[in-house]
Amino acid sequence: MFGRKGITTLYKGARVRAKDRGPVHFKTPLTVHEGDIMSIAKRNVVTITPITAIKTAASIMVKHSFRRLPIVDAGTNLLLGIITSTDIVDFFGGGDKFQIIRERYQGNLLAAFNEAVREIMVKDVVTITNTASINETLEKMFINSIGGVPVVTHDYKVVGIVTEMDFVKLLTDKFTGKKVEELMTIEVITAPPGMSILDAARLMIRNGFRRLPVVRDENLIGILTSTDIIAFIGKNIVFKKISTTQAEEALKTRIEEIMTEGVMTTEPSADLGSVAKTMIERHTGALPVAEDEKLVGLITERDLLFSLIQEVAPT
Repeated sequence: MFGRKGITTLYKGARVRAKDRGPVHFKTPLTVHEGDIMSIAKRNVVTITPITAIKTAASIMVKHSFRRLPIVDAGTNLLLGIITSTDIVDFFGGGDKFQIIRERYQGNLLAAFNEAVREIMVKDVVTITNTASINETLEKMFINSIGGVPVVTHDYKVVGIVTEMDFVKLLTDKFTGKKVEELMTIEVITAPPGMSILDAARLMIRNGFRRLPVVRDENLIGILTSTDIIAFIGKNIVFKKISTTQAEEALKTRIEEIMTEGVMTTEPSADLGSVAKTMIERHTGALPVAEDEKLVGLITERDLLFSLIQEVAPT
């Protein structure tokens, strides 16, 4: 486990500290004191209920650039599950959940998009309590290799959410003086522009990716994200370009038609502190690393966060 002393040193002086709430008084009911994780958690959490349509969840994600939505009981706000952009990509072609469309809806993408999120939500949710510390939360995210966790009370009511980017914002100054090449992934899995959306989705799900750099002759020409895929499906259904018999046909569309072009890149020698600030300003979780327009690596918010966790882990 990570030592409290180490992690305190890590974020010391970061302008975010737990509030001093004074001495504990044992009364009934006992007052619950928030942990310092609530100093960086987003408190106004957008949630949905189990009966929310998948298309509605997808629309919320695209509109707000969310990667995950907690699913709660409408009356009590108790956490029941979570749905991520990866779950939706899996459902629409990337993985095992696509069998639901084939078997239950005979390939009818429109009908499937109106299905309730309870059919594909993850019920075994990794959470953190609102009494937890930043140290505990970092540890749990690292151990479970996840990009975000809902924050719940002792009785499982959702009161916040914490993501990798929240930690990157908190610890940006700690990256200064390091170079991108020290942390970047070198063996990057890429996709050609002619790959179908269906094949790209399967590649992303199989490898646990949220994004794929798109490369032609080793040159980076764009990037495809899970959000791009969700937006494509939603837009085409809204404008009725996908009929009840064209689910898999629509997913044969080439990814160059929906990828993000003109992608900002960084260089291997760039300062990680500056790169982290750029990622925060542009609300992006990754930057391709290029030299002479050729892709040589990828740096993500997870790379940044986990590098700091490993620094304070006991040897």
